[in-house]
Amino acid sequence: MTTLFDIGDAVRGHRVAITARRLGKATLVNQSGCHKANYLIARDNVHCVIEIPLTARPTKA
Repeated sequence: MTTLFDIGDAVRGHRVAITARRLGKATLVNQSGCHKANYLIARDNVHCVIEIPLTARPTKA
């Protein structure tokens, strides 16, 4: 398992579990077309784990 620590590192999956000391207020944001999504910020000692990976993802070069 790889742990990411740098600014700009990202985690992407169908289901991601997070633990954090503080969670910000969830806000509604626009995605493509009529799709919407929730956006929130997790603060203070955040840890994310992918529980269900994306099925269609690029292959490693």
